[in-house]
Amino acid sequence: MTAMQSAHAIDEETLNLYRLTLRYDTLDSELVAREADIPQDRAADALARLHAARLIQPVGVGGHFRPTSPEWAEAELLTPVLAEMYAKQRFIEETRKTLQGLGTVYREARGNGPLGEDFTFLPPGDAVKAACYRLIQECTTEFAATHLSSTAVGDVLPDETEMARRGISVRTLVQHSVLAKLTVQSYVNKLTVAGGEVRALPQLWFRLAIFDRRTVLVSAGPGDEAAGAVLVRNPMVVARVHEVFEHLWGTATSDMDGESGRGELASSQLRAAVAQMLATGCTDEVSARRLGMSLRTYRRHVANMMTELGARTRFQAGLLARDAGLLPAV
Repeated sequence: MTAMQSAHAIDEETLNLYRLTLRYDTLDSELVAREADIPQDRAADALARLHAARLIQPVGVGGHFRPTSPEWAEAELLTPVLAEMYAKQRFIEETRKTLQGLGTVYREARGNGPLGEDFTFLPPGDAVKAACYRLIQECTTEFAATHLSSTAVGDVLPDETEMARRGISVRTLVQHSVLAKLTVQSYVNKLTVAGGEVRALPQLWFRLAIFDRRTVLVSAGPGDEAAGAVLVRNPMVVARVHEVFEHLWGTATSDMDGESGRGELASSQLRAAVAQMLATGCTDEVSARRLGMSLRTYRRHVANMMTELGARTRFQAGLLARDAGLLPAV
């Protein structure tokens, strides 16, 4: 049983029995069963939980125990955990210091080589999270990002609001399809209160984050799939990615005052985005991914639009949507 499990194993009955043990210098399950008027097996089980939580300690042999103080139990349970945590922290700091020191050696040796060192693939999972955490901590002036789903928005909210409160310029783009969700509306409210800005577009093709216009972290696969990410440091590529973001930012919707307004915007823009997907003839799978929604949800929107337009086929729905003025202006 771990230290955390030991602490959580103290229920009300066990706590009451601990109070009972404090009356005696030594005790066993027979004494506890008699004094608490409970079966001996329950008393033995309670003593085992108290022992796991270090609130009682064995005395000699024969199943006898003596009570201990909560302070002593705390030291017994947490000291090994804290020691392990500090050891891991030292390992992280020493490893980072050593590897960062080797960066100069690497760049000097590869200075005239190909640009491969400017692009680092990060496998999905902890590698991406660790890189993102480090870049967020090192960011000093400007942060820009795109988020393709409400899940992605929830993942980054604490970090983005913390950066905005630090005085960093924080700008994020989300898709219209997620604006009606309460989690996203909460995200918009909290980030804007902290000083950040949020705008919306009908489609975003990949997830990316730009740190101080020096580093880009971009998803390695389409949408939010767990395909890992690519860390880009090449100045020319970073500059081009930033120009793309600025273009998207300039065309995005910024008028999102109030939760009802965001809901209405999400509804109208989503209709236009679905109509555009029908007009372009994309498959349902591609369209759903581009609009940041599940395949089932996209097909439900298509069915509703076909019913509304009186279309018998999807191709006809695309034509009727164009004639009805539902397609976004080019």
